[in-house]
Amino acid sequence: MLNTILAISPDTIVQIAGVTVAAASIIIAHAIQRSRDRKIARRDIYQKLEFASVELFRFEADHLDLIRPIWEEGRPLPPKGTAEYVAIMNYICQVLNLFELAIKFRNDKTMPPDIFGSWVAWFYLLLRAPGFPPIWEETKWNYLPQLRKVMDGGLKLLKTEPKPIKQEGLFYEYVSFHLRCNVVQGWTAADEDNPLDDFWKSRQKTKRSKQMTEAEHITIKWITDQAIAPDLAKLFVANAGSAYISHGEIQEGRAINTTEWSPDLESKLTKEFNAASCNPPFQDANLIGAFQHEKLIGFMLLEFTKGPSGTFATMSDIIVDKHYRNMHIGEKLITWVAEQLQAKGITEMYAESNITNEVAHVFLKNMGFRTISKVFRKEIA
Repeated sequence: MLNTILAISPDTIVQIAGVTVAAASIIIAHAIQRSRDRKIARRDIYQKLEFASVELFRFEADHLDLIRPIWEEGRPLPPKGTAEYVAIMNYICQVLNLFELAIKFRNDKTMPPDIFGSWVAWFYLLLRAPGFPPIWEETKWNYLPQLRKVMDGGLKLLKTEPKPIKQEGLFYEYVSFHLRCNVVQGWTAADEDNPLDDFWKSRQKTKRSKQMTEAEHITIKWITDQAIAPDLAKLFVANAGSAYISHGEIQEGRAINTTEWSPDLESKLTKEFNAASCNPPFQDANLIGAFQHEKLIGFMLLEFTKGPSGTFATMSDIIVDKHYRNMHIGEKLITWVAEQLQAKGITEMYAESNITNEVAHVFLKNMGFRTISKVFRKEIA
């Protein structure tokens, strides 16, 4: 509670008067605008308005005890008729004078809409000040109807909507509607976006451009060197998540269920890939690698089956290093293999995928694969 009466020094009164003079000078500058170059006049007026707001901020910093009843909850205003009450009222009036000028300059397009939006933020801040409503009720008839509607409407919105985050958005929409300033309407909506989105997108675009240049140096070829088997296994483990697991992984012992890989996955894969690398092309199982400057960045495990209708191929695995994605490595692997199969007279290639792996499904469909069946599994106790 405020139990003591604050003394108003002559310096304080002079400072308040100084703010009044600053505001008056803006009005005078605006009056002579027509007789000067319009661009210079606008800049001059806006600078004066900014100067007046800076002076007001300086006054606030120098007289915190005086303005606390306005901004702090639980601090009552001084009794009416006291010098302290008059000083606080004069302070609020100077703020409102600047608000009125901001609205006036927005109406005649002296102030750009985006700059005006920053002033509306100040309007909202004052509306939420605990000590503002009683002062406003006593002084509002000193101001033009537009400012009265903005502040009266804002106070009613605060009472109608209890959530501060919604209050602010509604207030901006209200000011936008009342003053016909569309920029203000979307002022808070911009805050919902991640400010880093555009930055990350620009980096991704740059990275993708670089990757596409590097993609020119990618070579696809059969893998027939057993020494590379451990690298293939490591690449698989580092880039195949649980969504990769399909019925084949469970049947072959690579995975223990639909969500968990085998604890010794890497060693199992090393043996499997070692065996496949011994086979000549188009026999049993083959490995095809994608290399960039001789570095392994992706591979495919292709298996061949002979049936009554001829030989068909099954793409059992296709893995791409996550650091080299968006370079169309998977597409290059499938395209290269399809050409090899066509030359060999093999006309069918199959693939399997986890039922939840939508990314893989879209990729396969884009590469010309079509869904022809679903695999069901029953666990028998």
